[in-house]
Amino acid sequence: MSASRIPKRTGAGIVLIVAGVCAWAAVAGAHVVSDRELRVVAQIPAAIGARIGGAPDTAGYVAPNRAGRAVSLGAQRPATLRLIVAAAHADTAAAERSWRAVELGFRTIRGAPGIPLARDDRAAFDRTAWAGSACRAFIAVMNSGLADRFRPRYAGLKHELEGVMDSLVRRSDALIVANAGRGGALLTIASAFTLAEATFHDERFGVAAKAALAAGLALQRGDGAFTSDVDVDPREHALGLEALQAIVVYVPTPAAEAAASRGAEWLRAHAVLGAAKSRAGATIAAVGPGEVRFVVAYAATPMPRATPIHPTTGVEGFMKH
Repeated sequence: MSASRIPKRTGAGIVLIVAGVCAWAAVAGAHVVSDRELRVVAQIPAAIGARIGGAPDTAGYVAPNRAGRAVSLGAQRPATLRLIVAAAHADTAAAERSWRAVELGFRTIRGAPGIPLARDDRAAFDRTAWAGSACRAFIAVMNSGLADRFRPRYAGLKHELEGVMDSLVRRSDALIVANAGRGGALLTIASAFTLAEATFHDERFGVAAKAALAAGLALQRGDGAFTSDVDVDPREHALGLEALQAIVVYVPTPAAEAAASRGAEWLRAHAVLGAAKSRAGATIAAVGPGEVRFVVAYAATPMPRATPIHPTTGVEGFMKH
C-alpha cells in the first residue's frame, strides 16, 4: 500500500505509529509459542465466555448459516473465539463443537459439494476476518493441553490456511483500499496478516500487516474510538479492538498496547453491552452483544507475562511436522 493511501496524521501521533510499526516488524518474525492468551482467557468469567455467540450446530453451521444455503464466513467467525475459550479451559467437548465450525469454513472455501460460499461486497473482508480468527484459534489450541488431540487435524488444515492467506495477500492492497476509513476493518486485516506471518514466516504477510496496522491506528480518535467512515460503530470498533488484542497478546508493542487501552476505555463507556447497536448495514462482520462483552472483559483482564511453552506442544514444534 502506498504511503499516499494511508490516512494522514501529524506530529507525535504519526511518530508513535511509525515507531510502533517498526517495533512490530522486529518481533513479528518470532515463532508464536506462548500461553499468554490462554492465561488471559482462563481468567475471564465462564458465563461471559459461554455467551459469546457463534455456537455451531452439530454439523458445524453457525446461525444464520445452515445446511443447503450459501455459507457466510463472517457468520462462522465467532466460533473461532469459542474454540479459544474451550482451549483455555481444556474443554474437549466444546472444542470439538467449535472445531467442526472451523472445518466447515475450510470446506466452504474448498468448494465442497453442497456447501456454497456466500459472495457479496463484503466477502473478501469476511474471508480475511475468518482466516485471521482461525489462525488465532489454531495458535491457542496448539499451545494448550488439547494440542495432542488436535495435532493431526491441524496438520491437515495448516497448508489450506496458508493457501487462503496467500490468496488474500495477493490482493492485500485492494483489500486495504476497499476498507480505507474503517479502523475496525483495517485492524482486523492487520491482525490476520500479523498472525499469518508469525505462523508461516512469509514476509509478504508482514508487509501487508504493517500497512493495514498503520492505516488502522491512524484512524483512532483522541477519545480512543476507531472511526468507521467518519462515524463510530460500536460493534465494528469492538471487532477492531478484538483484532488489536490478538496483536498485543502475541507481538506486543507500546503503540499497539496504548491504542488497545484507549480503545477499550471508549468501548466500556459507549457500548450498550446488552444490545450494541450499529447503523443499518454498517457492521462489517457478525459481532453480537456477547462478543462485545467478551472483548471488554478481555481488556479488563491483567495481561500476564509470557511463559515459554515446550516446543513439542507449541506452534514452533508443530510447524516442524
